[in-house]
Formats: sequence, C-alpha cells, structure tokens
Amino acid sequence: MSRVQAGFHYVVETDVAVGGEDDFQAWYEQEHLPGLSKVPGCIRARRLMRCEGPAGLPLHVACYDLESAQVTESEPWLAVRHTDWSSRVRPLFRNTRRTLFVHPSSPA
Repeated sequence: MSRVQAGFHYVVETDVAVGGEDDFQAWYEQEHLPGLSKVPGCIRARRLMRCEGPAGLPLHVACYDLESAQVTESEPWLAVRHTDWSSRVRPLFRNTRRTLFVHPSSPA
C-alpha cells in the first residue's frame, strides 16, 4: 500500500478577538477544518491550542500536511477559505501568523 508523503507543512496561528471565541470555534470545527481536510493534496489537517510558551505567541494553531506548496493556492482550497462564514470570522483574527515549511528531502 502506497502512502503519499507530505512534503510541506502549513501552520496558521492566531488569537481571537474578545467576544468572537464561540463563532470562531464553531466555524473551525463545523466548516473550515473539515473543508480544508478534503481538498486534494491535503494529507492531514488538525487543530491545536498552545499550552504555554513565550508571551505573545498565538493561542490557536492549525496544521496542514500538504503534498505541495501549491495546495494552498488551489481552487478547492480557496473556495473553502472564501465562504460567507469565513468572511464573518476572519476579521476576528488577531496576532495571526502563517508559515509554510518544506521537508528537507522534498523538492521545493
């Protein structure tokens, strides 16, 4: 059985504006993460929350294992990012960081 290897790891970290936590959590669990996990080229999608660390780092972390760097620019990925619910929740993001990592043995 052949298993696709993730050559790229995409991480989105953010905090949420006061009063927006419930909508943010529902959006991520009901729409956003399930949608992105089904995009061709997305091998794995998951959410985490930071336990502790240096002050100023965002609390919420989403991690995506991807076949290629182009997955985040694909039509299916962008369709999930541009829903009405996404447009309502995204302005609640604070202190957001997006980082794309490449596996050392992956052709960039």
